[in-house]
Amino acid sequence: MTMPAGIAEQTLNLGALGYYAPELATVAKPILLFKADVYAFGVILMELLTRRSAGDILSGQSGVVDLKDWVRLCDQGRGMDCINRDIAGGEEPSKVMEELLAISLR
Repeated sequence: MTMPAGIAEQTLNLGALGYYAPELATVAKPILLFKADVYAFGVILMELLTRRSAGDILSGQSGVVDLKDWVRLCDQGRGMDCINRDIAGGEEPSKVMEELLAISLR
């Protein structure tokens, strides 16, 4: 945030809804950890692959794949079913997309 005198001030953001690591949501006084950033990065990769936002996932809209359900599909070997076909040019998801999916779930 830029202040009137040109001094920059960083505000502490303990996580935005949808990007918030579950372990931080369960404690009264969360401590920022590298793991929380890694979790948020995984959510961003999932957003890119599905063309859905984390807000859509949380809103309960019809046709939206819940993040937990998506992880379950991945555990069953069906994670690629959730990847948006438009980003693959209408074709089957590529090896790169499969690798991004694997990274997002780490």
